[in-house]
Amino acid sequence: MPRYYFHLVHPGRETILDEVGDEFADNAAARREGIASLGELIFEALRAEAVPLNVSVQIVREGHGIIEVVTGTIASNCNTSSNVMSAEK
Repeated sequence: MPRYYFHLVHPGRETILDEVGDEFADNAAARREGIASLGELIFEALRAEAVPLNVSVQIVREGHGIIEVVTGTIASNCNTSSNVMSAEK
């Protein structure tokens, strides 16, 4: 099974590299894990009232590079519908 890495990117801050990674059956399974990881980060930021937040998870397949970037944003007025979660290839 291919190995995937999930790097955390905070604009204006240091990127946190996943040096261990994990094995998944395919890109779709790795994408689901990347989205779940992003959801956990957003939940923790809301719980800690650490907003605004702008973070991305780079999903990297070993030997193939970045296959997708999943981005989450929480505006400082997080009680509105401006909270966004998107996935880009």
